[in-house]
Amino acid sequence: MKLKDIKSFIINIFCGMAWILPVYFFARDFFNIEDLKNISNKHLIEVLSFSIKQGVYSTIFSFFISLIPAYYVAYNKNILTKLINGLIFIPFFFPVISVVTVFSIVFNLGIFKNFNILYSLKAIIIANIFYNSPIFIKYISDGLQRIPKELNEAMKVDGASDIIIFIKGQLPLILPQVFRGFILVFTYCFLGFGIVLSLGGIKFSTLEVEIATTLMIGSDFSKAMFLGAIQIIILLMFNILGIAVKEYELIGNSEQRKTPGCFMLYSTIYMLLEYSVIIFAFVYSFFNIFTGKFAFIAYKNLFSEKFGEDYAVLESLFNSLKLS
Repeated sequence: MKLKDIKSFIINIFCGMAWILPVYFFARDFFNIEDLKNISNKHLIEVLSFSIKQGVYSTIFSFFISLIPAYYVAYNKNILTKLINGLIFIPFFFPVISVVTVFSIVFNLGIFKNFNILYSLKAIIIANIFYNSPIFIKYISDGLQRIPKELNEAMKVDGASDIIIFIKGQLPLILPQVFRGFILVFTYCFLGFGIVLSLGGIKFSTLEVEIATTLMIGSDFSKAMFLGAIQIIILLMFNILGIAVKEYELIGNSEQRKTPGCFMLYSTIYMLLEYSVIIFAFVYSFFNIFTGKFAFIAYKNLFSEKFGEDYAVLESLFNSLKLS
């Protein structure tokens, strides 16, 4: 065995133990298999089915919506592409409570209220698309940029159109990047909690919501651990599919090409919709719902000495920075 493989093996063993040991000690003290007899198989199947369904639907829609912006970003360098690339912070840093607040207000507006979007699967998918489509844009655009221009030129010489080049030439080459994006987006959607609970309502429940409900209501650690184990198994199964995805070693210079004007228009609309949610959340944070006016009183109260006696905001910020 090579030294590199030995190091990799040791690191993986160490990381595995870092997960397994705490779970083992927790399971030893709190897990009781007898408690699992109370789990309803019908309810478990319904929750599991919905968890996978909303995760798959959200991932597929996120993928298709991100295709044109990703293609545009891959072959252009301007302010628009920089703004679109900047959206990658959303799935990692933008607070769920802000997204939930914005979409709850928007879906209650007259023009959208008639479509009955709020408290439905549609609301969950739309919010998940907002959160996760930037991930696909990052992976797909990076994958396209890695394809040497010589390959694209060879396909053009053979008479292939841009659509044929993308579907039959480029897409198979970037499948590893697409798969990584798919796994990451599906994981975020599958483990979704705040969006499902707030925009879907009580009639929808995922495994993550079920785990939280189980712990808050009955402190049933055995059931929570059992549901958590199901989550891990499903995510591992999706990751194992990556074995069938071949990695291609691409060498050469990336291509700069002229993209259709409609691609720029679509990408601009996409960018504006994404940033509008962020801007709306920021602006609405200054809005006093009781007086109907804009004011700074919420931020003033947030950092006030009186509020700090019950909620240590500044101390929490300092602890977050220190731990990070």
